Amino acid sequence: MRERHDESVPILKRFFLRILQRSFTELFIWDRAIWDYVAELLARFSRTERLYRIKDMAGRRLTTVVEMLVEVSGPGRPELGGHPLAREREIYRHIGDYTLFMSGIFREFVQRRGVLGFYLSQGSRAYLSVWRMDKAMYIPGAGLFQALSEDFERISGALDYTKKVYFRPEAHSGPYREVLSRLV
Repeated sequence: MRERHDESVPILKRFFLRILQRSFTELFIWDRAIWDYVAELLARFSRTERLYRIKDMAGRRLTTVVEMLVEVSGPGRPELGGHPLAREREIYRHIGDYTLFMSGIFREFVQRRGVLGFYLSQGSRAYLSVWRMDKAMYIPGAGLFQALSEDFERISGALDYTKKVYFRPEAHSGPYREVLSRLV
């Protein structure tokens, strides 16, 4: 499914990238590819409907990690012999992205629901699956997903730190204040 282009994503990405460079460096996360990926993720998920963009075969939006895991492990379309690899990769990547975003930016909510450990483990596993698929298909940049998998808990914690220290709406002006007010 192709997403509608949103002109605000590159602007927001630059904004988030500046903040992540600062906060992740303070936490000794030096990988620029991770900074870039997480900045793009934050910009993309600034629109709530992108959090729930994965749909089942009947077209129903999947809203929980468990539903996404069931979808990716299910039989898919029998005429295709299961899920096409691209669809499987898309779902695993979304699980990684969703769990990283939720466990980092909305950590208190995830903790209150008692699923932080589940999100951390499933996010890491999802990115590991993406890395394995990309590696097997010789897709450039596959190592990024290996790094995201291996450092998932640390990156999630760094996002939580970033939110608490740098995403305070009162510290920003203009359109960024509105976006940040939705995150806190």
